[in-house]
Amino acid sequence: MTSLAAASRLGFAGFVESPVVELRPNPTESDLQVVIRAAYRQIFG
Repeated sequence: MTSLAAASRLGFAGFVESPVVELRPNPTESDLQVVIRAAYRQIFG
């Protein structure tokens, strides 16, 4: 059984489509927080 099939059986998605986030020059504090949250979500789920 593939991991995506197992995830589906358990009731959650193997991955989630999320918007592209990029860090641009001279970011604001808010921009940094958005990027850090996106990276955390990508790594830890």
